Amino acid sequence: MLSDIARTSYRAAGMRRSLFGLLHPRLLRNLLRALRRGFRQRGVQGDAWQQGGVLVVARDGRLLHAQLDGTGGDELDLAAVLAAWRAA
Repeated sequence: MLSDIARTSYRAAGMRRSLFGLLHPRLLRNLLRALRRGFRQRGVQGDAWQQGGVLVVARDGRLLHAQLDGTGGDELDLAAVLAAWRAA
């Protein structure tokens, strides 16, 4: 797991940072889904405009899986992440 305060790795991976990424219409659908499942956001840490994602990188540096968030609350394809992690 990597957290990059300077956001250098986020930029290198092509992860978006923008107000419009946060205010995307899909955010409302993601918010309602999270609320129905009992999740509540208690605050913001770090850069609120930075969209995240997941990268699975092999020890030799090969990128095995990439999923970049388009807006807040985008769900991970957890099966694909785990499959890539197991392949590593």
